[in-house]
Amino acid sequence: MKIRITAAAAAAIALACSAAAQASTITFNAEPGNFETPIDAEGFTFDFSAAGWCLCDAVGGFSFSSNGTNRLLASGSGGAAAGAAITMTRIGGGSFGISSFDAAVAFLGGTGGIELLGTHGDSSTAVASFGLTDTHATFALGAAFDNLVSLRFSSIPGGGFGEAGISIDNLVIDERATTGVPEPAAWALMILGFGSAGAALRRRRIAASAA
Repeated sequence: MKIRITAAAAAAIALACSAAAQASTITFNAEPGNFETPIDAEGFTFDFSAAGWCLCDAVGGFSFSSNGTNRLLASGSGGAAAGAAITMTRIGGGSFGISSFDAAVAFLGGTGGIELLGTHGDSSTAVASFGLTDTHATFALGAAFDNLVSLRFSSIPGGGFGEAGISIDNLVIDERATTGVPEPAAWALMILGFGSAGAALRRRRIAASAA
């Protein structure tokens, strides 16, 4: 027996599935320049472990690398043993996933790298590292960086002035990867969709019995 699902039911199910696949980007552009630590921005806390740090505005200065927008910058005191780090957590707790981010070394003319250490709710970890220049570039992350409770960005010292620093921006938060449980809105849409499908099936059975 064929089951016909109404267009409304199919649309509701599709919306429910897509609701968990949304992503948002932390750009820091709505935030004022800030030299505090930690810094709260767009639902997350960023805690600095560095000799110097800022939520820097779009204007470059002091030989800082700049992508023309607001970004976070952390600098070390120089030398291979004096790095800089930024630790990211969700305000109020909870998990999150990150699928990509932009990064560069903190200062013009420098080279180096960045290491990411993600911690999951079960205390397992994910690690990735990338080479950096003084031009911001985008780096993609895999499924290992889903369902994190914290993410630490650490500098890998290289060469040039301020070799121990990092600049990060445009953190793409993958909401699909934050939890295996759908949001309440997604549950409501799924219930509506399956309810409509069930009603259609019952009407078909009644019509078949009457015939």
